[in-house]
Amino acid sequence: MKHLLTLLTFFIALTAYSQTFYPAKVVFTNGKTTEGYAELPKNTTLNSSVRIKAGQKGKATNHKNDDIYQIVYTTKNGNQFLFERSTFREFRGDDGEKVYEKKLWMFVKYQTSSIKYLNKALSYSINKDGDMILDAGSTGGTWAEIPLLFKRPNEDFATIITSMAFGATVLGTEKRFKKFARRYFNDEPTLVARIENGDFKSEQMYELAQAYNTLKGGQEIKAE
Repeated sequence: MKHLLTLLTFFIALTAYSQTFYPAKVVFTNGKTTEGYAELPKNTTLNSSVRIKAGQKGKATNHKNDDIYQIVYTTKNGNQFLFERSTFREFRGDDGEKVYEKKLWMFVKYQTSSIKYLNKALSYSINKDGDMILDAGSTGGTWAEIPLLFKRPNEDFATIITSMAFGATVLGTEKRFKKFARRYFNDEPTLVARIENGDFKSEQMYELAQAYNTLKGGQEIKAE
């Protein structure tokens, strides 16, 4: 299970590192890029921008989320983390779906020329060991989840396949995962058969993305 770089926890305040700005390469929606230091993005209601500065001790400038496409952050130990803004959809029933038009920040855990595997959290931070922390937020203080999504190059939005839940046991998770994964990959009967046979579980989104990429002959893309 490829979740070594991501720690998911309610107690983010206990593990987050005090550093605010990180070396970053920012790609804007107009195609321009800049390198400097940037705050980590958030999907909270009150956060509509990312502060960026040219140098470690420079003055920070607010840049609207809608003006940014991607940001790659680099930690002191060399870890690199890619974030991308995207709309997303969720499946409803057997053949329905809902597309959310608002773009949100997503952490790209795995990227190839054929597919991306993304996590969508409320906010993000990096601990003192250079590991990414995803804050799920909560519902009523007892339950929270982080949606796990796929996105192919020809798609305008990412698609929720399953989620990681915390604070409560969510019944039917594996059944929904199998149903939505089969639907998402319905044009690949070989992969659909493997999903139906139980070759992949909901916590194996990384492995499922790898299997699809192998099937397509894609190449892994590193954040840079």
